[in-house]
Amino acid sequence: MPATFNPFLGGDHADPYPGYHRLRSQDSVQWREFFGAGFWLALGHEDVVSILRDPRFSADRSRANIPDELRARFSPLGLKSTRSMLTAEPPDHGRLRLSVSGAFTAAALEPLRSHAQRFVDGVIDNAERTNRLDVINDLAHPLALSTMTQTLGVPIDDHAQFRRWSSDILVAIGPLVTYQAGRRAEQSISELTKYLQDLVSERRAEPRDDLLTSLISAADEGVSLTESELYWTLIQLLVAGTETPTNFIGNAFRALLNNPDQMQRIRDDPALIESAVEELLRFDSPLQATGRVAIEDVHLAGQTIRKGDIILPFLGAANRDPDVFPSPDVLDVGRTSNWHVAFGAGIHFCIGAQLARLEAAIAFETVLRRLPRLRFATPSNLRWRRTVIARGLKSLEVSF
Repeated sequence: MPATFNPFLGGDHADPYPGYHRLRSQDSVQWREFFGAGFWLALGHEDVVSILRDPRFSADRSRANIPDELRARFSPLGLKSTRSMLTAEPPDHGRLRLSVSGAFTAAALEPLRSHAQRFVDGVIDNAERTNRLDVINDLAHPLALSTMTQTLGVPIDDHAQFRRWSSDILVAIGPLVTYQAGRRAEQSISELTKYLQDLVSERRAEPRDDLLTSLISAADEGVSLTESELYWTLIQLLVAGTETPTNFIGNAFRALLNNPDQMQRIRDDPALIESAVEELLRFDSPLQATGRVAIEDVHLAGQTIRKGDIILPFLGAANRDPDVFPSPDVLDVGRTSNWHVAFGAGIHFCIGAQLARLEAAIAFETVLRRLPRLRFATPSNLRWRRTVIARGLKSLEVSF
């Protein structure tokens, strides 16, 4: 590990946690400059939770003080006030969240359980026939996309095309992106928006009993959404609702394969699935960091964060904080009192958290039950996606 840990460098993507520990041991909140841009980093669990729940820190990054010469280095998406749930603040945030929250209640999600189970069983059936399985590209991503499109009522037939769109958009949500990545993201947003516009036109002509039709009606009546908010809401739900479960399931299977004793514990006692889901979320979180902007001067952990400063709460670091989690670098699928922040905290807590948990629980139980000899196919050839905000593998081939 280099002497100075830089979360924006690809060399640390394979294992950022020693770097988090080293930074946290210096200060739980600290100022750092990367590539000429300055940020506050929050690495302790208490501070991360405090920031995410404090209304003095806004998710609207357009409120950041950024010198003109550096603005091109920041996400062109993050700096635009799109009034999506990702960046909106009250009262707009509550209005936007309310427009979709009914689709993510426990009762609304229950019918998806059988859909997800059939899907995972079909993947395993095919794997047994072909003797191959890529956990990311054969299981996690298709499962997450299928379940999310089922939830929204949005058909996505070309999984490969959508994977490119969502990957491009996800990279550009981060605080620092290259010019090329920003342009790719804008192109993918344009293409995905065009796809959704065509679909919305069809659904207006032939309404159905689904969330998409409900959102269209709300936009048409001007009750909850504007036309722009309709498309940004759909894009956010599709991208976040696919990428987060994909990364979670992939990271979790990698962790279990690296800890076969914990994998066996789940096989021996399937009742551990619930606690295993929470522990795997904590151990290698699919979302490693998020961003906030101070909208007034804030004193925190002995530091003064000035109005307009950007602060990055590192969820991955908070979830390995030894002051909160005993033996934080040890995977323990029976861990209790697991107060992780893998899905964030406060008003921007991930609206799809329960859906991601449902998908993962079904994937873990089914794969471990049906493939008892699961192991890495290429353990030394794992490639990580190049993004600071999200953490996930490009592929994970297994043998069984």
